[in-house]
Amino acid sequence: MATRELWQKWHSHHYEEAVTEVCTLLEVHEQAFASDQELLNAASDLGQPGATPSPGLGREDLALFGAACCNRLAEQQRSDWRQSAHWCALARQFEGHGSLHLDGPGPERPPGRACQAAWATSRFQRLFTVAEAARAAAKAAKATSTETAQWDLQTSEKCLKACEDLWQRWPSCSSSPESIYTCLAEVCWQLKDMESVRSSCRKALSLFMSTDRLSPAKAYACMFVLWVFQSAALDVFSWREVRAALQCAKDLFERLQKGGAPEEELRPHQRILRRLQRQGQVVPMAPIDLQEAQLDLGLSSEKPRPEQQRDQQEELEVTVPATADAAVMTEAPGSLPDEAMEAFLKEVAEHPSPPADVAECAVTGIGGMGNRM
Repeated sequence: MATRELWQKWHSHHYEEAVTEVCTLLEVHEQAFASDQELLNAASDLGQPGATPSPGLGREDLALFGAACCNRLAEQQRSDWRQSAHWCALARQFEGHGSLHLDGPGPERPPGRACQAAWATSRFQRLFTVAEAARAAAKAAKATSTETAQWDLQTSEKCLKACEDLWQRWPSCSSSPESIYTCLAEVCWQLKDMESVRSSCRKALSLFMSTDRLSPAKAYACMFVLWVFQSAALDVFSWREVRAALQCAKDLFERLQKGGAPEEELRPHQRILRRLQRQGQVVPMAPIDLQEAQLDLGLSSEKPRPEQQRDQQEELEVTVPATADAAVMTEAPGSLPDEAMEAFLKEVAEHPSPPADVAECAVTGIGGMGNRM
């Protein structure tokens, strides 16, 4: 009877009621935290918790269902990062009843591939949401404590790298892996780690370009990544990469126009393109075609020609052009009024497979109720 009620609560979106019932059944108690850092530490925890009773099959499926409900609640309450992190911390407690299968055989049964994938998806959702919460916490703390903001950003980076590891081991845990690298690039920019910014951008662009057709939302995210990459290239005086990012963005925008995308839908893309053009105007110009641009961004398997290698070496020795606009040179992703990043998170950084998939697996496993209802 409890299983049928949980299933009904899920479909009626009464996730909090479902979590309360699962906590009672599994004897899981919500924790109180003395500080924001303690909360984020618990929510972003990657290790196994302390002593946890050996769960039976039904208890593990209940825990998976509870974690799915917590992840859904955390996603719904993203505007309040503390509340979102609270649900992630509770989801982490539920992981203690089954996520042992992620790191090795569990104590009671061999780890089935489907079970592993379900827990991997659940953990991916939790960590990605915590990464967003930590980024929001850093933004809030920046005005009062640089040290706290730095710690929050490092927590966000840790969660995103853990998401990358999960995706590499269980590709099905995310339908939009480029979002990992897009967010990682933005966080690394704020941490002043330009090499990691450029590396993350290249990985994101490689995933974007691997699809034959980009939707306007995905194309916007791709142009956002190109802008972040261009900003990092500008910071290290790599003029070829600055021009390459602009060329790729122009080509992408032209493809959207030729594809018949409505003008109203392309306004966010135009804003990002103008940012790229403003930054591109302050560097020494040189002709560059699309193939060369893709090669400079690491999106082509061709080897660079000798003259390209010479150009790149020379550019490292060039100083900032005297005609550079100071306002443009200081503009950067970290100073963006969050319009691009927030739009990206809203439109593109879709979380891994919908939580309903995890809950479906869990509820079906609890006595097979999903098949009978």
